[in-house]
Amino acid sequence: MWTISTPRPRSGVRQRHQIDPWPEGAQLTVGAAFDNERPSLMAMPPNPYPLEERVEVHSGKTPYVRFDLNDYSIPHTHVRRSLTVLASAHRVRILDGAVLAEHARSYDKGAQMEVQPTSKP
Repeated sequence: MWTISTPRPRSGVRQRHQIDPWPEGAQLTVGAAFDNERPSLMAMPPNPYPLEERVEVHSGKTPYVRFDLNDYSIPHTHVRRSLTVLASAHRVRILDGAVLAEHARSYDKGAQMEVQPTSKP
């Protein structure tokens, strides 16, 4: 059975950053230079910064907009308009000031993503 794991250095073999010389001073290694700078580095923010790709798109005659080689559905009342797509790694949101549609992001090619209708009580 095959497994994927992080390779471990063999005993007696040092990590590369511990032996490679620092380019700005041959008396330091890369690892030693990093250890010297570590106290002055800023801490990571407590909340991760939201990363979304923002693209302006134009809907044609059909109620879809194309993003990343896939078609995402929009309400039929918003055809033939310029809209904004905000895409994260997992979600695609289509906006015209407010959110019009939200889809799971597809990494396929030529997929048509439809909004699933919700039942009203």
